[in-house]
Amino acid sequence: MAKPSLSMSDVRKVEKTLITWQGKLGWETLVKHLKESHGITTTRQTLCTYKSIAGGFADAKGRLRGIPKAVKKSPNVTLKQAELIQTIDELRLDNGNLEKQNALLKGMLNAINCESETNPVLKEVLRTVRSKYLSSKKQ
Repeated sequence: MAKPSLSMSDVRKVEKTLITWQGKLGWETLVKHLKESHGITTTRQTLCTYKSIAGGFADAKGRLRGIPKAVKKSPNVTLKQAELIQTIDELRLDNGNLEKQNALLKGMLNAINCESETNPVLKEVLRTVRSKYLSSKKQ
């Protein structure tokens, strides 16, 4: 399997960027912004291979096209209230993305743990990693 082009940290930065994006959005604009603001050198094609990024891009395009859904339902909303509604929507979207990512990582950890039951070398590696991780958290 090929090594991922972007680290988990880079993917998270791209997702955050898309959630808070303001103004005209296109793949080329996003790639340029990522290089200038975060030092992430990538291409549109690479970004499209990550489902969370492609989904975030589509969500951002939809959000940028119009007024938030909550504002459309209540036309008697002040500008400040509309901004707060948009912030809440962004936080909900961010939370949803984190929940999906967390579920994926939990599934991967479960699969690794199941595999380690029949592989003593893997089991020992996991013990070592766990103890190093826990000792680094205590510091």
